[in-house]
Amino acid sequence: MTDLHTHILPGIDDGAKNIEQSIQLLKAEIATGVNQIAFTPHFYFERQLPDDFLKAREQSHQRLMQEAERQGLRFQGKLAAELFFSTGLTQLDLKQFCIEGTNYLLMEFSMRPDISLIEDVLFDILGEGFIPILAHVERYHFLMDNPELLEKWIHQGVLIQVNAGSLLKKGKTNKFLRKLIQWGMVHIISSDVHSLDRRPPNLAEGMAELKKYQNRLEQNADRGLFRRGCPNPPWSGPPHRDS
Repeated sequence: MTDLHTHILPGIDDGAKNIEQSIQLLKAEIATGVNQIAFTPHFYFERQLPDDFLKAREQSHQRLMQEAERQGLRFQGKLAAELFFSTGLTQLDLKQFCIEGTNYLLMEFSMRPDISLIEDVLFDILGEGFIPILAHVERYHFLMDNPELLEKWIHQGVLIQVNAGSLLKKGKTNKFLRKLIQWGMVHIISSDVHSLDRRPPNLAEGMAELKKYQNRLEQNADRGLFRRGCPNPPWSGPPHRDS
């Protein structure tokens, strides 16, 4: 399995605090069947200089890979980032923040954004040939309460990611996510792992909840991010609401 939203790199954001925690998370991922991982530490345009972030990410990644190799952990990893929405994102060389070797860009929003600004930035990003992946979309009431807006963005080329943990919790959000998955409006399931106890590595557990859609969702991540020569995978496509 492929987990494309993780906070495993040590000491760079609110995920793993040190190399020991990172290795624990890696071992837990591998034990549950995850063998391909995108490392996506948070990047905040208003708080960090891009060069500082990229340097810190590379150093953190090197430490992790050296220790993983020393311990004989077998997996494939790619560098990426989780970009917090800002109108300044269009000023960046976004290729440096994409999931390595692809044109996929993981993005998150504030809880009460200006939708018109979001649409302007998404339009610019798509126009530059990048494909935004909206992280943990279930958190955003402005989208959950307005699935027509979500559908509009999907038709424009935006991809949707939800957290496995949200599929393991009972309640209204869980039920609505299952509807979105049924309609083809969710493309990717990820763990968004931060620690063993807070947002744990539960991708396999979340996938097991889906059954009918599990293969499609797993293949979306596998084909799009780690299969050589397949930068634009056959995502599930526009939604078809048959029920």
